[in-house]
Amino acid sequence: ELKGKPRTPQTVNQQFTNVGTFLREWETEGFPFDSQATAVLRKQLEVSKGDTMKRQPFDESDLEKLFESEQYCHGEWQRGSEFWAPLIALFTGMCRNEILQLHVEDVRKIDSVSVIDVNERGDKKLKVAASLNDEVESSTGRPRIIPIHSKLIELGFLKFAEHQKTGGEVRLFPEEARNSRGAFGAYGNRFLSYRDAVGAGTRSDKELRDFHSFRHLMKTKLRDAEKDDGVIDDIMGHTSTLRSSVGRTYDHSGRIKFKAKAISKIKYGCIDFSKIRGWEHQKFGKEGSKKPATRKT
Repeated sequence: ELKGKPRTPQTVNQQFTNVGTFLREWETEGFPFDSQATAVLRKQLEVSKGDTMKRQPFDESDLEKLFESEQYCHGEWQRGSEFWAPLIALFTGMCRNEILQLHVEDVRKIDSVSVIDVNERGDKKLKVAASLNDEVESSTGRPRIIPIHSKLIELGFLKFAEHQKTGGEVRLFPEEARNSRGAFGAYGNRFLSYRDAVGAGTRSDKELRDFHSFRHLMKTKLRDAEKDDGVIDDIMGHTSTLRSSVGRTYDHSGRIKFKAKAISKIKYGCIDFSKIRGWEHQKFGKEGSKKPATRKT
């Protein structure tokens, strides 16, 4: 009944648990305390499975709002991550942490195919501690090679990666920092604010749309376009016997080509990509061209 931003049942439960922990400490220390107070907390914690929110993929209306916004069409993005991360997720299904921790060297070519190498080399981690607002982040993704969609190349992603490399950057998005759990929570919060500002947010207290919704959308798109579940699992980074069978059937080069063919089928007719101003014309691109990069780690 409280007014304000909707909270997931998991978040509400965590808040009640925190209060309960405080009250137990209060009682242990001998301060005045009515033990019946905790009965209210116990009742709240009895949340049925039917009360949990279900993550939904973004629909066509959401995608139009997200990618035909003032920021994209008028060149208002001030960080490379804010411009590129949703676009990369849209065409790869990568989750937030996988994208934001990428190194420049992870964008490369294999047998003439431009790819993103998702790995745990260096400081990268494919599993991090889950946060209250992103419970699934800790359990998704495996090392994999993802061919880069032609639309990302048209938008200048390869040129951006080369620009970062020439500027001496190690990470593709050095402006983003990890929190104490190793996740990029600050970016996640900014994305949610952007989602709400353009009107692509949650419609009810039973559904959830966040950055991870791009991953759900990509999986749906792949299933509509590609009949080989092993190839789909290989792109999404799911551990499965089907993915293993693909590795046994095709050599490394063959797998790349099969995945590239599957990704090439992904289309988003609801988005007019011609309206998007190139990254060089975004605020971060203009400012970056005026001075050399300084971050080395």
